[in-house]
Amino acid sequence: MTEKRTVARCPAGLKAPGKALWKALQGDVTDGYSFDQRELHLLNEAALVADHLADLERVLRKDGMTSLGSAGQLVAHPALIESRQQRLVLIRLMAALDFGSELGEESLGARRARHAADARWSRRDQVRTQRAAIQQKGAASHGAQNP
Repeated sequence: MTEKRTVARCPAGLKAPGKALWKALQGDVTDGYSFDQRELHLLNEAALVADHLADLERVLRKDGMTSLGSAGQLVAHPALIESRQQRLVLIRLMAALDFGSELGEESLGARRARHAADARWSRRDQVRTQRAAIQQKGAASHGAQNP
């Protein structure tokens, strides 16, 4: 019998973008897996950030990408700057959720760790091979000197 996947309920108060992200990420997990409390917190934060981004995009569509600075010069709209920061937060939250391993794929962190381990072990094996060759060469030349 296959294990049924546990789906966490979408928190109250999320707007459409946050709900959409919540449902999409819930749908991405495999059967037999459910979110732990840390992951649920990260997922909730990511959904809230998605809502904030949608609000900021509405402001930018209404006001434009620039506003007037204190000296009357054109500057980037504060909502644009905050939107950029919120996107970075969302990227970091999604990375912290690290879905790669649960989806049968290798996460970026796991790929980096595997690459580092492969490099370490490969170098160790090369050194052992070189040492063995030197020892064999030394034994062969030592044996040739003592008949």
